Amino acid sequence: MKTITKIILAVSVIAIVFLSNCKKDTPSSSSNNNPIVGKWGIINYKQLSYNNGILTDSTGQSFLATDTEYVEVTFNANNTFIDNSPNSSTFAHDTGTYVIVNNNFTLIQGLNITKGIYSISGNNLTMSFTDTSSTYKWITTENLVRK
Repeated sequence: MKTITKIILAVSVIAIVFLSNCKKDTPSSSSNNNPIVGKWGIINYKQLSYNNGILTDSTGQSFLATDTEYVEVTFNANNTFIDNSPNSSTFAHDTGTYVIVNNNFTLIQGLNITKGIYSISGNNLTMSFTDTSSTYKWITTENLVRK
């Protein structure tokens, strides 16, 4: 009986040692827990144009991942982004920085600064920004999907 007790005690001690050395499964941590971080592909946009408060134009376009005009945007955890057209060598491949505060964003590309709001639902990102120039106003909404 003492032998069985010693074996059970020895197995228990070994099991405790092994279990205490196991790492817990934790989600990968990032210095930036911003949900916008990642690669996004634009699926459509809509732009409304106003002159003195009167709607003068409404345009939009949908995109397939194979279209020449298709754009992917990668938001990096270090607050930089890359705007890329993978199917075209003639469209711009731009880089810049971004700032996120709550659901507001600011994109900075050289001297160009774009401000707006965004929302994420599942794998869908919606970005909306307003450009006001004298009496003209453009409201653009872009819908993107996580790649």
